[in-house]
Amino acid sequence: MAQSYVAQGPSGGNLIMEKFDTAASHIAQRVENILVQNSKTSNQSAIDNSASLDNMKTVVIMACFLNLCLLGIIIYVIKSAVLKPLANVTEMLNDLATGKIDLNRKLVSKHNDEFSEISTTIQKVRKISWSRHPNSFKTDSLNLSNL
Repeated sequence: MAQSYVAQGPSGGNLIMEKFDTAASHIAQRVENILVQNSKTSNQSAIDNSASLDNMKTVVIMACFLNLCLLGIIIYVIKSAVLKPLANVTEMLNDLATGKIDLNRKLVSKHNDEFSEISTTIQKVRKISWSRHPNSFKTDSLNLSNL
């Protein structure tokens, strides 16, 4: 363009300038169209990502709820399988230690495990204690019934 001004003067330079302005205008229009298209694509991607995040949030909340339910079931099983028999054994041992022997009361274990073995052993100890010292337990129970 500068050479056109030098070689042809202002009128030659202005002709080149006009072509340059037209080309620059076309380039600017194309760039604008590309920017508009990219903006639309970006907006759609953002909307899609937002929907995906909402779905993911729902899945995470459902998984947490299911985990809490599973934890509740596990706690219930542990409580009924371990803690309840342990409390029964403890109560029976406390009664035995204080001399309260009720031969009609039995520790029932539904499983063949350590608690079953302990229950059987406690039953034997109670029967042996009763057979060796029946009068002392009868006296204790009479004393308790007079209270």
